[in-house]
Amino acid sequence: MTLNRFIRRIHAPSITWIRLTADARGGGGAAPTGSGFASDQKSSTCADRVTSSRDAKKFREPGPPYVRHHHIGREEKLRLQRIVARKLGIKISGLAGLYCYFLLLADAWLADGGLGVWLIPSEFMDVNYGQAVKRYLTEHVKLLHIHRFCPADVQFSDALVSSAVVVFEKSLPPPRHTVRFTHGGTLLDPQAEQAIPLATLRRTRKWTNYPEASPAVHVSNGDALTLADLFTIKRGLATGANDFFIRPREEVESWSIPAEFVKPILPSPRHLAVEIIEADPDGFPRLPKVLCLIDCDRPEHELQKCYPLFWNYLQTGKKHGIHEGYLASRRVPWYAQEKRAPAPFLCTYMGRTSNGRRLLSRLGRMPYNYRMRRLLKRWYFWLTVLVVIPALFIVIGLIYSGQGPINQANFDRIQEGMTEEQVAAILGPPTNRPNFTNSLIWVNGPDVIAVNLGDTGRVIGKAYNPPTAWRRLRWHVNNWLARRGLSLQR
Repeated sequence: MTLNRFIRRIHAPSITWIRLTADARGGGGAAPTGSGFASDQKSSTCADRVTSSRDAKKFREPGPPYVRHHHIGREEKLRLQRIVARKLGIKISGLAGLYCYFLLLADAWLADGGLGVWLIPSEFMDVNYGQAVKRYLTEHVKLLHIHRFCPADVQFSDALVSSAVVVFEKSLPPPRHTVRFTHGGTLLDPQAEQAIPLATLRRTRKWTNYPEASPAVHVSNGDALTLADLFTIKRGLATGANDFFIRPREEVESWSIPAEFVKPILPSPRHLAVEIIEADPDGFPRLPKVLCLIDCDRPEHELQKCYPLFWNYLQTGKKHGIHEGYLASRRVPWYAQEKRAPAPFLCTYMGRTSNGRRLLSRLGRMPYNYRMRRLLKRWYFWLTVLVVIPALFIVIGLIYSGQGPINQANFDRIQEGMTEEQVAAILGPPTNRPNFTNSLIWVNGPDVIAVNLGDTGRVIGKAYNPPTAWRRLRWHVNNWLARRGLSLQR
């Protein structure tokens, strides 16, 4: 095996192999008492046999079970979390897969100075729930090497995940320790390689940025345009039970499920032969096999009364425990899906292939009446209609109402050399005529126009400072309050 050759190449050939297996519940195999996995009477004998060889290196080369957190029971998850916290002082997220618990709790299997070699999904290097594993690798052991396979080079026959080999020694890392990161190719002949200081890894959130020389990795300098600058990027819908909630259209119609409880949905990209998916007038894709997503927010008692066939279908799901699943049990009701608008652009998951597909969907046009029904149920719709829009019209009215002839247009009509009578014909009678001056003043709210007359009684100057919209609004509000004995002014 390549993995065996790789280990024997970097360490002495005198080794003792220990294999550990576990089922989806985290049990099975022999484990030290209190490790978190089920133990049997052979565990002490196995441990004694391994630790008795002083000259032999102790290795762990397990392939831990790849089980997502959805399939780990709540009580089992809490039990494993408590053991990890007690043994290692590490708090692990409830979103972590079983392999994360497996790696951490297997620390009890490895003798001091022993070597651990793990083939695990590489997702822990980037996601938040991988922090526990990264903390273990940087603080509790001496991390030696991480090799990431190309996404297209799938290492698990029963799981479509990107894989990595993690090698570490059970000892504390020395000062200024560096970790070897490789990518692509094989363990013995990688396409890219880089030594990363352990101190850098401890403050780096995404480890897949290394090695930087990897052709599959691009590290932005912070100034380059990214997809997030152009699009809102989200994962696809997660139902928790696709076989139950996503059914062919003909079958959905046979259950008499109302159209308002059904949404068109695209199949897996491997079942799409075209890059642009057109939609029928009813919003469903033009594909040989049309699938529907069941999404209903009505209570069960109402469905039982009004839609008995649909209710019967939901009962079949309850008989199979669909409503007790991780996602379904956290929804109210359990058969309601995430509220997500259809995305016009689709990409294959995680770009697992070098020529990952990009799809254009034209399914984003929901029927008008369906969109309106959903909109009428939103509180922010009524807030906008009943409060925001009327308030906006009131503000606009206050800003531009009552301006009268004292405005910019009439001010521009006043020319030098006009007589007082000609100006009054434009602006009306002056509001104020200060003593001992040849000035005339017109006032209307916050608008004030001043005109200077010469000795001959003709215009020789004019002035007008148009108020800002805020100043105009403030004047009107203050005037309204003043009539009621209040004022915004101090």
